[in-house]
Amino acid sequence: MYSKRVALIGRAALDADCINMAREVALAVARHGGFVLTGGLGPLSEGVSAALTSGKLAHRLLEILPHKENAQEQQWLRLETNLGYLRNYLLVASADFVVAIGGGAGTMSEIAMAWQLHKKICIVGPKRGWAHVASWWLDHRNVEKIVRSETANGVIEWIEGYRGLGDHDNQAIRVGKWFDEMALWEKESSVDEEDLRVKIPRIILQDYIKPGGIAVDVGGGAGIDTAMIARGGMKVYYVDLSSHLAEICKDRLRSDCTTASVTVIVGGWQDIVGKVSDGECNLIIAMGESLSFITRPDERRSFFAFLGRKVKKGGVVLLTADNLYGRVAAHLSNGEPERAAAVLGSQLDKEVASEFPVYCYAPSELRGLMELAGFGVVRTIAYPISSLVGPELNMEFGQIEALSSSGKNLLCVGIRK
Repeated sequence: MYSKRVALIGRAALDADCINMAREVALAVARHGGFVLTGGLGPLSEGVSAALTSGKLAHRLLEILPHKENAQEQQWLRLETNLGYLRNYLLVASADFVVAIGGGAGTMSEIAMAWQLHKKICIVGPKRGWAHVASWWLDHRNVEKIVRSETANGVIEWIEGYRGLGDHDNQAIRVGKWFDEMALWEKESSVDEEDLRVKIPRIILQDYIKPGGIAVDVGGGAGIDTAMIARGGMKVYYVDLSSHLAEICKDRLRSDCTTASVTVIVGGWQDIVGKVSDGECNLIIAMGESLSFITRPDERRSFFAFLGRKVKKGGVVLLTADNLYGRVAAHLSNGEPERAAAVLGSQLDKEVASEFPVYCYAPSELRGLMELAGFGVVRTIAYPISSLVGPELNMEFGQIEALSSSGKNLLCVGIRK
């Protein structure tokens, strides 16, 4: 395991099965190079510390206590906070992964806080405690569902699945898995296409949020993505043409207590140019439909040049746009040849029908623009891909990409070379 911090949480009174599970998980995490965090009190913490001590792995344990303890000298680290229940927040905020075993109201509060902090959450062990929330999305504040594992090895496999998320060479494989999961989710829960259109980019976005970095949200709308990035510890520049949406964004930021880390600008992407230095940004996103409203070819070229100047080496751009092929196919299948012609007209930079004043990108065109701007494009994918069900979920990414060419939306992830 790459060196990650894993918080083990659970109620004060656990039965022998849950305590044994906690010991197994802690040993597995420590043996694979991770660090274990506990609340320092009760049978779960006692069982974990005893297991790690006997396994000569106590140096990989940190206990975060709510108050001072007159404890004997121990071989592991101990932080006595004097914060009472506020300790719960500190515990999950300090972790990369949160593993819940059994649990009552205190454990649920930790799960809720971990969710809002965008932590990866796993429910382990017998089907009691909070096992029933596994596979849930609690609300809009996190886009990665809570998972469940029956075994300690399952927890390790779950954590190992996040290895290398920021690594350029592994991105195509990871994006393919994301789309597999989305297709299965659509099949099982019958979510509509609009929900998928919003969810898919956000699932990918969360793994590019780097604390201490600088991000730009072009066409930020109601500020959902801006708030998510700010909660992840980045300084964010939000820009949108709508003053009304900017006010909604400010309200969201105030409720999330992230106002201080966000600069809200009412205007277009050009108004960001003087706000951030060249090569300063770790992340630029243009999600929703903002890219499709850049209809003039000279402005499109300027926008992609702006991306290339502002993003630092290794930084990431995440874009969504309307897919030329998918939109044309959708209109033709709906018996709307005039609207299909309007979409093609926008591609050819001709006079566009007034009811369709947007520019639609061919996937190869979007890749080409990114490459000219200095980005190594990980993938440009059309979605939703609701046709991917059953055995097709095991297909290679290239096959998924080929099948998804008729999706009405494009998603492009690029890393600055």
